[in-house]
Amino acid sequence: MISTPSGLNTVEQDVLLPLKSLRDSAQVEVTNFISLVATWKSRFASQPCVYRE
Repeated sequence: MISTPSGLNTVEQDVLLPLKSLRDSAQVEVTNFISLVATWKSRFASQPCVYRE
């Protein structure tokens, strides 16, 4: 998909812009692995969570 003529635009519209909107409304937090682990330890006491619908 990325290698098609409109591929990068498609990724921007379908993935990046929705993520930016979620980030801007504080519904998601952009992080890297090191910060993610630190957040998991400090905010969630390193407790696992299993997501189930």
